Formats: sequence, C-alpha cells, structure tokens
Amino acid sequence: MTISITCTNCHQEITGQDEDDLVPRVQAHVADHARAQGHEHTPTREQILTRLRRRRAAPDAPSHGTGRRDEHGPPS
Repeated sequence: MTISITCTNCHQEITGQDEDDLVPRVQAHVADHARAQGHEHTPTREQILTRLRRRRAAPDAPSHGTGRRDEHGPPS
C-alpha cells in the first residue's frame, strides 16, 4: 500500500510503499530544505509517523503550527 505525506514547506507530496520507505524520503526532503536555509535538521522517525497518524485521524486538520513564534503564548 502506498502512503504519502505533504511537505508543509513546499506542499510537495512525498510517497513511499510503507512507513519504512516513506520515513527516509521525508527525512531527506526536510534535510534538503534545512540545508537550503543554512541549517541542519532531520526529523526523527517518530516525529514523521506522529504527523502521518494525525493526518490519517483528521485529514482536514492542519498538520503543523502557523509558523508564528507566539502561537503558544509568550516564552516562559
């Protein structure tokens, strides 16, 4: 069964044959975005699968924050 997840940055759909195939594809895609911005970042397998499960549970819900630093209130 093919599964997919949409990049929250560029909205590209990333697909894999299963979770084991999808995770490294997503990790490489996110790492490419980070490097393009001068950063290093690779999401963990658990982070990717958590996001995938949230999307399956509520397909119309946003899968990430708004990008605003203050979305959770002021820093404590």
